[in-house]
Amino acid sequence: MIRRLVWILTGFAVGLGVSAPVAAAEFGFLSGTPEVTLSSLRAGAHADLTTVFSLNTTTDPRLGTVPDEALKDVELELPPGLAAYVPAMPQCSPSQLAGGFVAQCPTDTQVGFASIEVEGGFHFPAGVFNMRPDAGEPASFGFVVLGVPIRIGARPRTAGDYGITATIRDIPEAVLVFGTSVTLWGVPGDPSHDSQRFLPGQFEPGNGGQPLPSQTGPLPFMFNPSSCVPMSATLRADSWQHPGDWRTASVPLGTLSGCEGLPFAPSMAVRPSSSAADAPTGYGVELAMPQSFAPSGVSTADLRSAVLELPSGVALSPGAATGLSTCPIADDGVGTPHAPTCPSSARLGSVSISTPLLSHPLEGSIFLLPSNPPKLHTLIAASGDGVNLKLLGDVTADPVSGQLTATFPDDPQLPFDHLVVRVDGGAMAPLASPQTCGPASTTSELIAWSSPFTATVDGTSQYDVEGCAAAATFAPSFMSGTTTPIAAAFTPLSLTVSRRDGEQDLGAVAVKMPPGVAGILAGVARCGEAAANAGTCAPNARIGTATVAAGSGASPLWLSGPVYLTGPYKGAPFGLSVAVPAKAGPFDLGNVVVRSAIRIDTRTAAITVTSDRLPQTVDGVPTRLKTIHVAVDRPGFIFNPTSCSQMQTTGSIAGVTPDGADGLTHAVAAPFAVGGCGAHAFTPKLTALAHARTSKATGAYLHVKVRAIRGQPNIRAVKVDLPRQLPSRLTTLQKACGAAVFAANAADCPPGAIVGTATAVTPIFSQPLAGPAYLVSHGGEAFPGLEMVLQGEGVTLIL
Repeated sequence: MIRRLVWILTGFAVGLGVSAPVAAAEFGFLSGTPEVTLSSLRAGAHADLTTVFSLNTTTDPRLGTVPDEALKDVELELPPGLAAYVPAMPQCSPSQLAGGFVAQCPTDTQVGFASIEVEGGFHFPAGVFNMRPDAGEPASFGFVVLGVPIRIGARPRTAGDYGITATIRDIPEAVLVFGTSVTLWGVPGDPSHDSQRFLPGQFEPGNGGQPLPSQTGPLPFMFNPSSCVPMSATLRADSWQHPGDWRTASVPLGTLSGCEGLPFAPSMAVRPSSSAADAPTGYGVELAMPQSFAPSGVSTADLRSAVLELPSGVALSPGAATGLSTCPIADDGVGTPHAPTCPSSARLGSVSISTPLLSHPLEGSIFLLPSNPPKLHTLIAASGDGVNLKLLGDVTADPVSGQLTATFPDDPQLPFDHLVVRVDGGAMAPLASPQTCGPASTTSELIAWSSPFTATVDGTSQYDVEGCAAAATFAPSFMSGTTTPIAAAFTPLSLTVSRRDGEQDLGAVAVKMPPGVAGILAGVARCGEAAANAGTCAPNARIGTATVAAGSGASPLWLSGPVYLTGPYKGAPFGLSVAVPAKAGPFDLGNVVVRSAIRIDTRTAAITVTSDRLPQTVDGVPTRLKTIHVAVDRPGFIFNPTSCSQMQTTGSIAGVTPDGADGLTHAVAAPFAVGGCGAHAFTPKLTALAHARTSKATGAYLHVKVRAIRGQPNIRAVKVDLPRQLPSRLTTLQKACGAAVFAANAADCPPGAIVGTATAVTPIFSQPLAGPAYLVSHGGEAFPGLEMVLQGEGVTLIL
C-alpha cells in the first residue's frame, strides 16, 4: 500500500510537469475500443453498464509511451430508455468528493466502479459516487483519480430523442489518461459488488481486504429500455491540443428481449372543473403509471403514445379565441435543450409530471402552437432539475360533430409515476361542456414502448353532466324595429335574436316585416351567385352589418361581417349574403356565409326574409350561436311606412338539438309603430282619358293615371267611378277568368280575360312594374273584379 501511494504521488508530480506530449501522432480511440456493454440484455432489467476505452499512444523521448494528446472532454450518448433512478440513492457532497487525495464519500453513495489507466500503465481504482447535483443539473456522478475529482454530468437530450448523455468536462491536462473503464451498477446494494466497495478515504476497495457489504439494501438503480430494438451508444472525445475536434465512435449494445414480460398497467381519469351543461369548463387529466422497483425484476414499460377521445359534446369553445395567441416556432424550444419562451396569451393550462429520475416534479404549461381547427397543435412544456421536457400533440375536432380527440405520439422513453394536465377553466376556458345531461365518458388508448409485445391498455373515465332542464326548451328572444320611428322617414332597421345557455341551438330564422317597410333597391348592386356563396361581394352591394355571438357562457366570441343584397335566390326575387369572417385570435377560418331569400307578398308587398339553416360547426368548432344582430343601415335605403297603425314584425325561429337534428320551432313577434302621420298633406292626383270616338263594336279606350306626391302618405286604396257613358260590355264580362285559375297561375287565364295593361312607377325599382289587367270572377259576386298583375325585377304584385 505504501509503495503504491509513493508511486501515485511520484506519477502525479511527474504528470504535473508535463504540459503535452512532444511527439503527437493521431488523437483518437485505440483500435478495438471503445466498448459499451450491459450485463443483461433483458428489457427493463437492472443491468450494470460498463464503458471502456483506450486512447492512441505515441513515444516521448523523455517520458516514454504517452497518449497522443491530453484528453480533455468525454461524452457518452446512451440509447433512449437507458437511465438511472438517481434520487433513490444517497448522495455525496462536492466537499466530500474533493476532501482529500481520495474520495471521502460515504460508502452508501457508491453506485459504480472505475479503473483509470494513467502513466506507467497503472490502473487506478476508484469508486463512482452518486453526487449531489449542481443547480440546474438533473444528475451527477463523481470519482477521484490522482487526487483530482472528476465529475460526470448526466442529462436527457431534450433537443432530440431524450436519451441520456453523460459528460466529463475539462479533465486536468496534467492527468495523462491512457484509458478508462467505468461501470454503473444496476443494483448498487447487490452483494456481487461488495469487493469493489470503498470506505471513505480508502485507496483500496473492501474493508481490510474483506468484502464490504452494502448498508442501503438492494435498491434498483439502472434500468434497461423497454423497447426490444437494436441499441447503440456513441462515445466522443476531444483533446486539450485540439478542443472541439471530436473523435467519435458508434458502439452497438445488442438487441433487448423479453418485452412481453414488462408490466404495463396505466390508468387515466378525466374530470371537468364544472359539471354544468352548455358552459365553458376546464378539464383535468390524471395519468397514473405504477412503477416496478423489484431489484431482481424488471421495470415498468414506458408510455409511448396516448390517445384520448373526450366525451361526445365536449367541444372547443369559440369564446376562448378572444385574446388568445399561439407560441411562435422561434419561441417553442422544440429541437433545442432550452425551455420555451411562449407568451402567456398562448397558454391553455398547466402540467405536472412526477418521475423517479428526478428529485422534484417537472412543472409547466400547455401552449397552443400555430394551427387552425379542426386540428390544433399543442405543446406540453415542463421543467425542473435542469430538464426541459417538450411533448408535441394534436387536438383534432370532428368536422361535423366537433368531438375532440387528443393524441400525443412518440413520447420520450422515460418513466413517470404521475402526470396531471389541467386545461384552464373559467369564462374563457378553451373547452365547453356537453349540452345534454347524463353520463359523459372519455375513452383512452395507451401504448407502451414495448408494443407490440405488450398489449395496448384501453380505458374509460366517466362523470355526470348536470343542470339540464327537465325537457328540451327553446324560447329565444326577438327584437326588431327601425331606429327612427317616423312615418316615411329613411332609417336603419335592426333585428336581434338571442337564446340562453341550455336551450336548443339557433337553426333558421324567418321574419316578415310590416307592410310599408321596404328599401330603395334602385341604385344598389346585386351580388352575383358565386360571390354571394363565397361572401366576396362588391362593396356597392352592401346594405348592412351582421354581428353574432358564438359560444357558451358569459364571454362568447363576438364577430361581425357585412350583409349584401343579392339577385334571385331559391325562387325569390332577391336574397341576402351574410359573410362573417371567422377570424379571432390566432385563427382564421375564412368567411362563414349564410344565405337568405327575400320574398315580396303579392298582395301587400310585405317583405319576408327566410335564412338557410345556420351553421352549427365551422371546421369542427361548434358555433353554439347565442345572439344574431342584423343592422340594415345603408343610407337612404330602408324607409318607414306611412301608416301609424299598430303593427307587428312576425317570424319563426327553428331550433337544432345537440345531435344536429331539427328541434322545436318558436313563433316570435315584435310590436312596430311609427308616428308623425298627421304632419304630411295628402294630395294625390288622378287623371283619366278616353277616346273621343267610341262604338259598340270596338268599345272605348280608357286610361286612368294616379300620381302620388313624394313625401306624402302612400296611397292605400283608389276608388274610381266611371261615367255612365262607359258601361262594361256583357260579352267581355263573360270572359272573366275563374278565381281559382287566376290564383294558381294568371298565365292560364283565357286571353279574353285580359282587358288592359297596368304600369306602376316606383322609386324602389330601377324600372317600372307592368303587366296585364284581368277580369277575375269570384263566386257569389255579381260582377267580376279587375286584377292587375305588375311584374318587374322578379317581383310580382297583384292589385
